[in-house]
Amino acid sequence: MKIKSIIALVAGCAFPTLGLTAMGNFAQASVDVRFICATGFDKKANQRYPTTYAWSGGQKRAIIRWKYKWFNNADYSSGRRCQDISARFQTAYNNGSLKFITNSRIKGQPVICSASSNGGACNTTLLTLRPDDDPLLILTNLKDILKGRATSPLEHSSVPKQVYYQIDIDKFIQTAPIEEE
Repeated sequence: MKIKSIIALVAGCAFPTLGLTAMGNFAQASVDVRFICATGFDKKANQRYPTTYAWSGGQKRAIIRWKYKWFNNADYSSGRRCQDISARFQTAYNNGSLKFITNSRIKGQPVICSASSNGGACNTTLLTLRPDDDPLLILTNLKDILKGRATSPLEHSSVPKQVYYQIDIDKFIQTAPIEEE
């Protein structure tokens, strides 16, 4: 009689624990992501440039390589632009709007911005573009990078129609190539 009671007690404790463990394996915690500006090596040019990275789990994934000056403005260097844009990506990630990216115009300037929903308003301006930049091309290239479809970061230098692309930063962190020095 005692053996049956002990078996019932052990089974009663073990099965709920196994169930919780199995359920825990299916739950996926959100990935902690930081957007940083650091120097990155461009293999084609054999040169280092300021680069906006998504940093997670001790690994960095290049998003934008800042190879060119902004309007040839000596006061606004590629390094400073990298710092500013990395901070904007972090703001969009922190406020939950880095779910969709779109192009728009703000104060007459073409921009790439984040939106919380398809068709939603721009929440955070990610990039202010130069008048001669093609917003749709830059948006498409950025989308391909953030969806893990590109093998290298956007090199920013490069009949605006507004489009929205859904992005998943967690998936980007899981699938994008890791850049090592």
